[in-house]
Amino acid sequence: MNDLRYSLRSLLANPGMTAAAVLTLALGIGANTAIFSGVNGLFLNPAPGVVRSGDLVEVYVTDRSRGAMDASSPEYRDYRDRNDVFSGLLAYQFFPSVLTEGDSHERIWSLLVSANYFDVLGVRAQLGRALAPADDDGGGQPVLVISHGLWQRRFAGRPDIVGATVSLNGQAFTIVGVAPPEFRGTFPGLVFDAWVPLANEDRLIEIGHAEDRSLRSLAMIGRLKDGIAPAAAVGRLQVIAQALARTYPAINAGLSVAVFPLSQSPRGPTALLGSLIAVLMGIMGLLLLMTCANVANLLLARASARQREIAVRLALGASRWRLARQLLLESLLLAALGGLAGIGVGYWTANWLMGFLPEVDVPLDFSIRIDRTVQLFAMAITAAAAVLFGLIPARQATRADLVTGLKDGGMGAVGAPGRSRLRSPLVVAQMAVSLILLVAAGLFVRSLRNAQSVEPGFNPRQVLVGTVFLPSPGYDGARSSQFYRQLVERVAQLPDVQSATVARRAPLGWKGLRPTTSPWRDIRLNRMSARGRTC
Repeated sequence: MNDLRYSLRSLLANPGMTAAAVLTLALGIGANTAIFSGVNGLFLNPAPGVVRSGDLVEVYVTDRSRGAMDASSPEYRDYRDRNDVFSGLLAYQFFPSVLTEGDSHERIWSLLVSANYFDVLGVRAQLGRALAPADDDGGGQPVLVISHGLWQRRFAGRPDIVGATVSLNGQAFTIVGVAPPEFRGTFPGLVFDAWVPLANEDRLIEIGHAEDRSLRSLAMIGRLKDGIAPAAAVGRLQVIAQALARTYPAINAGLSVAVFPLSQSPRGPTALLGSLIAVLMGIMGLLLLMTCANVANLLLARASARQREIAVRLALGASRWRLARQLLLESLLLAALGGLAGIGVGYWTANWLMGFLPEVDVPLDFSIRIDRTVQLFAMAITAAAAVLFGLIPARQATRADLVTGLKDGGMGAVGAPGRSRLRSPLVVAQMAVSLILLVAAGLFVRSLRNAQSVEPGFNPRQVLVGTVFLPSPGYDGARSSQFYRQLVERVAQLPDVQSATVARRAPLGWKGLRPTTSPWRDIRLNRMSARGRTC
C-alpha cells in the first residue's frame, strides 16, 4: 500500500507527463479494443446467447460447380432422421414478413425454423416458452416467438404479450414466447424479430414448398455429439448423401456434404471480412507498439530527471529490486488509467465507425458489446503495454552509479550519453512504425478513391432504390406481376421522375437473405433533378 500511495503521489506531481501518457495509451488501447470487439462479435462469439456454440456446425449440400448450397425440406428431414453424429439438427429459412396488430403494420425480419431450433441451440425463452416439437405437428401450429427487441419496440414490453394474437403476412399467429435479449439468431451480424415453426412454410411461402426437393432454401445447423470431430461427421454424412443420390438421381446425383464451424461459415462474415480484419489487427498491433515506445520515451526522460532521487534512495539503503518494483508499479498505474480510458475510446470509436456502414435492406446488427471477453482482452493488452513501456526505464533507472548519480552533472543527468543510447532506438522504432502506418493509410485512401472511380456500367447519379415485397401466398405469379406493372406505371408518372423499373436484385446491391420464392423486387427510380420527391 505504501508503494501504491507513493506511486499515486508521484504521478499527480507530474500532471503533464501523466496526462500525455494516459491519452497516448488510451488511443492505442482504445483502437485495439474497438477492432477486437468486432472480432469478438463476428468470429469468437458469433451466436450470443447460445449454449456451447463451439459444438455447432453448419451443414451444406455441395456441388462441384455451384459450391455450398442450402437444403430442401425433404433433404433436411432425411439428414435429421438418419444421422448419428448430431445430438440435434435444426433448419431455418429467412422470409420477409409484415406484422399486423389492429390497424398498425410493421415490416419485420423473420425466420421459419424447425421446432427443435431453440432446443438445439440451448436457448430458453425469457417470457413464455420457446417452440416445441408439438408446434410442427398437424401441418404446423400458428404460433411464433418474438425477439426481445421487437417486444420492447413494438409492444412496449407488455407483460401480457404471451397469448396475444397478431397477423403475419395476413395469417393469424399466437405469440407463445419472447427470446432472451442477448439472442439474435445464429447468423453473425444480423438480428431477427420473429421465429415461426417451419411446418408453416406452405402457409407463408407457397403450397407444396415443403415437399419439393428442388427448392433449396433451408440452412442447417447441427450440434455435434461428444467426441465427434467435424471431419468424422462429414464422412458419416457422406453416406447419407450417397444414399439420397441413388434414391433421387435426378436431383441429388453428384451432391455431397460439407461441414463448417459457425465462425468459419462460407456465407458468414469470415469469408467477407476475414482478410480485412487480419490486416486491421496487424495495424492496430503496430499502433500499440508505437504507443508503448512513445510512453517508454516519456518514462525514460522522467527517470533521467529523477536519477538524483533514485541515487539518494539507493544510498539510504533501498534495494534495487524495491526501486524497480516501485517504477513498474507506476507504469502499471499509468497503463490501468490508459486502459480504462481506452475502453471508453474503443466503445466510442467502434460505434463511430459503424456510422460509415452503407444503408442496406437487411437487418444488420454490428452494435458493439463490451462483454467479458473484450474486457479480458483490454486487461491483457494493458498489462502487456505496462511491461513493454515500463520495463526498460525501470531497469535502466536502477542501474545508476551512486557517485555519478549524486552529482548534478553525472552520467544520469538529462541528455547524458547513456540515456541517449536508450532513447535513440525507441525514437527510431517509433519513426519506422509511424512510416508503416502512414504508408498503409495512404494505400487505403488510394484504394478507396480507386473503388469510388470504378465505372459500374450504368449511371448511378440521381437514382433512388427502394425495396418492395409482396407476402406469399396472397400474391401468386399473375397477381404479383400485375401489381408490379401498375406500381411502375404510377411511379413513372410522379413529378420529377424520369423513369422507373423493377428487378429482383439491384445492381451492386445486397445478394444475401433473398427468399427464392417470395415476390421481392427492387424499384429503381431515375430522377430528373435532385429536387424530386423521395419515393
